[in-house]
Amino acid sequence: MKKLTLDSEEFKRIIHNLHIEQLHLDEKRQKQILSLVNSGMKITPSVLKEAWKNG
Repeated sequence: MKKLTLDSEEFKRIIHNLHIEQLHLDEKRQKQILSLVNSGMKITPSVLKEAWKNG
């Protein structure tokens, strides 16, 4: 999988989908999500919740 950046179309689509769900992420959280996605870890709800808590 290619690495995502804040400017990549794929990441913009993710952010757009989050906005549709009325979830807004500041730039710091966006970078955390990018780091998590680019790490190669399997993304699960529990992984996201843990990342959110430790943010």
